[in-house]
Formats: sequence, structure tokens, C-alpha cells
Amino acid sequence: MAGAKRPNLVPKGAVILSDGNPDPALLPEFDSILRKLSYTPRLYGADPINAGLINLMRREMKAEGVDVGQCAVVSGTMDGLDRLLSEHLRPGDRIAVEDPGFTGHHDLIASRGLTLVPVGLDENGIVPHSLADACAGGLSAVLITPRAQSPTGAAISPDRARDLRRILEKRPEILVIEDDHASFLCATPYERVYHHKGRWAHLRSFSKAFNPDLRLSVMTGDDQTMTMLLDRLIVVERWVSQILQMAAFALLCDSSVRAKIKHAG
Repeated sequence: MAGAKRPNLVPKGAVILSDGNPDPALLPEFDSILRKLSYTPRLYGADPINAGLINLMRREMKAEGVDVGQCAVVSGTMDGLDRLLSEHLRPGDRIAVEDPGFTGHHDLIASRGLTLVPVGLDENGIVPHSLADACAGGLSAVLITPRAQSPTGAAISPDRARDLRRILEKRPEILVIEDDHASFLCATPYERVYHHKGRWAHLRSFSKAFNPDLRLSVMTGDDQTMTMLLDRLIVVERWVSQILQMAAFALLCDSSVRAKIKHAG
């Protein structure tokens, strides 16, 4: 029936995990951060990226082993993924996805008319032979969650990352996309899966750790991949609100916020 709502079948006192929402009590306070912001209106033609935010993110990603190149600020990781898929893949192209995996990834890929190729995983991430079999069948891209994989919580180990890189090094035409959505929360180290000879992109979201309403993600990748994405971003969206970028930078620079995020993690 149009407009009908599903009945609430959740028992009283139960914690709902399926919607992916955080406990609001674990989120950092925004009010004090917003009051400290000193904002000057941004005009057309100004730098689309907040220098303080991107320089800090560059340092933090490099410290964890990401080969930071050109960077983009997008309206959340799903927006960044959608831009990658639309710029670099065409309907019918095959993309490897984790199975079981994040339904948001699967829905987005299907909505673009792409073919999902499931690859198995265990507690150390994607199983090498499963990825090798998928590559043998032909792939245009592979979407990987390096840590805090949904729904299993798996994290790619150093040995597993090395094994996956060996497979992907033989297929430089495959775009390797890393969705490091929980980077600010995870105590588990990041392990790189992409390789330097091929196409790759790496995304880090602010929404999971700081506030679902902070629709912002920073991404980087190889020059060819990022140049195409940035050219389209400038033409269409131009920039993500500097107000959001300033707020994200202020949150990162606040030691009490960092401590609360660490506790939440």
C-alpha cells in the first residue's frame, strides 16, 4: 500500500544495528565547534578545497601508508564511489564485491547497470583464490573494505594484503577501490591492497565517526583516476560546502574530539 509504514517489530529495549546509526552519546559535540568557526563567504573561482583540512588528511593518510596523490573532497563516500563508477565504468562492466558485503555498495553498483561479481572473504578479508577466479573471468574494478568490513567486521591482514596485491599486479587495468569508511575509529592498522602499477582510489569518510550528517569524504588515487574525477567534479558540483570542510578540519584539530572518537572506536 502506497505510503504505508512497516510495523515496528523491534522489542522494547533492543538496540537496532541494521540501520548503521551510531550511539548519539558517543558522537563529539558540534555546538562548541560551530561557534568557534570564523566564516567568510566563498565566491565562485575560489579554491574548492580547504587547505588546512586536505593538508592534515594528506599527512594522516601518508602516515598509514597511503600513496597520497591528487585529492578530492566529496559529499560522503557513497558520492565518491558513485563518481568513480560513473567516470570509469560502463553498464555491463564487471566489478568484484565482497560476499557477504555492504548492501549499500551492492545497491549502488546495481543501480549503475554494472555486473556484481561476488568474492568470498574470511576474517582476514577477501580470499585470494576467490579474487583470482574473478579476475580470470574479467573484471573492470574491485571494491574492497580494508577494515571494519560490513557486515563481518573483517580486517585485511599484512599477509593477505600482500597476496591480494600479487594478484592485482598482474591486472593493472582493474580499478582497485578502497572504502576505508571507519578509518578514524579503527585501532586495526590499515593495509594497502592497491598496487603502484595500476589504477586505484582510496576514500575516507567523516560520517561514521563524527556525525552521519557530516556528509563529507576525502579521496585520493592515481593521477589518471583522480584527474578524470576532479574534472567532472569542477564542472558539476564545483565544490563541497566550505562550511562543512571547515567544521571537519576543526573537529580533527580538537584533542577532546579525537579522544572521544578513540573511546567510541
